Amino acid sequence: MILDTLDSNVAADGVNRFVTGALRTRAPELQLRYMALTRRFRASARVMTVVLHASLAGACATRTAPTLTPVATVSANIVWRVEEGDIIKTRVYRQPDLASEPIVNSSGTAFFPGLGRVQVAGLTLDSLEVLLNTRYAALVREPAVQVTMNRELVLYGQVRLPGVYAVDPGATMVGLLARAGGPSNPGNDQGITLETSAGRRLALPREARLGGIDIKRTDAIKIEELNFFLKNSGSLQAASVLFATISTLLGLILIVSR
Repeated sequence: MILDTLDSNVAADGVNRFVTGALRTRAPELQLRYMALTRRFRASARVMTVVLHASLAGACATRTAPTLTPVATVSANIVWRVEEGDIIKTRVYRQPDLASEPIVNSSGTAFFPGLGRVQVAGLTLDSLEVLLNTRYAALVREPAVQVTMNRELVLYGQVRLPGVYAVDPGATMVGLLARAGGPSNPGNDQGITLETSAGRRLALPREARLGGIDIKRTDAIKIEELNFFLKNSGSLQAASVLFATISTLLGLILIVSR
């Protein structure tokens, strides 16, 4: 029994010496193989990092593209000012003969019964109402003048009935779109853009009153289908975050493996 144990120990020691000697003999070869694998891994990781950075840049570009079109400022009050081509509608309480709907001419004046031509260009509706009440006070006792206006706006793009529509300041973009028969492709998401005569592009909120937005008669409203990147901006943002995370992990692996 003792001899068997001694033989086992001798055999084990012989195996250990053999394995140790073999490993020492092949150590340079194993080191070379390890270095080759490390170089390949680093090269592959660098390529993947470049690809991920490019993808991230593309995703970020598509994400930030929609923000290049600023949203039009919307006021709670009517900001329109009377300009050439506007139709002014006036009603004088208990004086139906003084009702009128003059069109503002190129000189900025409009004709009102009993008053003649009055300079109105540049006035807000509230200011114009105060002005007409003051003028009619010389003709009518305690006049109560109500003033509204219509402005012709160009609507075009992907709508069923593009054209020029006369709208009042209380109208909404949704209402104007309904008057035009709705979008030509109702199954697709639509974007609404205000194109000003000065060359600016502003995104229009669908629910806002048109009178709360500084829209000129020389401007145009365009309806267009949102492209793939605009409709999927949320998914692209999530993908960009994922790419950034993977790129960071690969960068850490490269640093540790050096």
